[in-house]
Amino acid sequence: MPGFPWLTGLGLLILAAIFTVGFIGEDSRPQLLSTFGLVAVLAAGCWVNHRSRNVPTAPGSTDEAKPRVLVD
Repeated sequence: MPGFPWLTGLGLLILAAIFTVGFIGEDSRPQLLSTFGLVAVLAAGCWVNHRSRNVPTAPGSTDEAKPRVLVD
């Protein structure tokens, strides 16, 4: 990708600036913290959903108890 190491660093710098401004401002702190909470709840929900599904095993895995599912 053109500009690989510099664009990644710039993106991290901008993200750090957003978090810094979000935590410094009294009005924006609750919104930022509630956004972190919402992301955590969504990630946990996706993880629980993924664990409860009958996900096919990878070829060559040792877990033969799960049925194999063919996907088009």
